[in-house]
Amino acid sequence: MKKFYYNFSGYGIFILPPWPIKLKVNGYREECCKLFGLRKALIPPVHITLGHLFNFIPEQENYLIKTIRAYSRSMVPFEQHLDNFGSFKSHTVFIKASQNRNIAELNYVSTYIAGSKKKSYQFNGKINSFQPHLSIAYRALTEELYPSVWEEYKDKAFEAEFTVNNFTLVKWNADTYKWDNLHHFPLEGSKPLTLFT
Repeated sequence: MKKFYYNFSGYGIFILPPWPIKLKVNGYREECCKLFGLRKALIPPVHITLGHLFNFIPEQENYLIKTIRAYSRSMVPFEQHLDNFGSFKSHTVFIKASQNRNIAELNYVSTYIAGSKKKSYQFNGKINSFQPHLSIAYRALTEELYPSVWEEYKDKAFEAEFTVNNFTLVKWNADTYKWDNLHHFPLEGSKPLTLFT
């Protein structure tokens, strides 16, 4: 994944939680940075990654936006619950986002758009191994440091809920060293597509 942070054509699809939740989660990120020096975890916005980061031709961004919009228009808003801390052993500590069919479908669409699923799009309702989360510590988190960080957060309580009514296409900006929001996609239910959308 590291290469996308330095590639001008790196894109991603994120769920960006509302401001109060961003502040609470970022508080943990800043605390972790202060305690363990994991500064790189503060670079991206507070988010849930959908699919994975991917390359795309910048000159064809309008096509990418239209493609994503075609899927987002048929999806309905949903409630997303956040519950306590979890980890991917040895490299990431995060706040857990509950698995549900809605976020699993958003993840499937994002993975499909990013080019990982070569067959025609067909979501079967399975959540599979997708584990949605908001990262607190990662990237610079080494195997040696991981036990100390996990010990700090494994028993902490965190609970929140928010309505997911949109998701965001982001692009890595190598000049400012941050992710730029390119386009927000509202979940609009079952609106039919027309020649003008």
